[in-house]
Amino acid sequence: MCLTAPCPADANVPGDGEAAQGLASRPVAKEMFSDYLIPAILVVFAAWRLFSIWQVRRKVPELLRAGAQIVDVRSPAEYASGHSSAGRNIPLGELETRVKELDPGRGVIVCCASGARSAAARRILRRHGFSNVFNAGSWRRLP
Repeated sequence: MCLTAPCPADANVPGDGEAAQGLASRPVAKEMFSDYLIPAILVVFAAWRLFSIWQVRRKVPELLRAGAQIVDVRSPAEYASGHSSAGRNIPLGELETRVKELDPGRGVIVCCASGARSAAARRILRRHGFSNVFNAGSWRRLP
């Protein structure tokens, strides 16, 4: 049986001609891609993100002993509702203009509510020459 349409070998299959032709003309490769490959890619991506954040969280005590700075990139209102005692608040929208407040010679641990904004903050800081930037995800798991 062919994996893509049309498949001449299936033309002689007994049974309803339209049903047999419809079955033979279905692009199985496309179906496999959308039904299996895309969800598999999403699962692998989610696992990679969780593993990366888990690795950073294991390193946090060591990074802090080495003098790393914690930057919480949530809004001031979110920060006021609760934050890490060792962190400072620089909202993501202000990070580009306030990047000079940070020491590029020290490590930077970025956090937010879930990890999405801190991932964007990590990219911004790396673009500004910071080499040791770590996305810790949620601030709730920091000291």
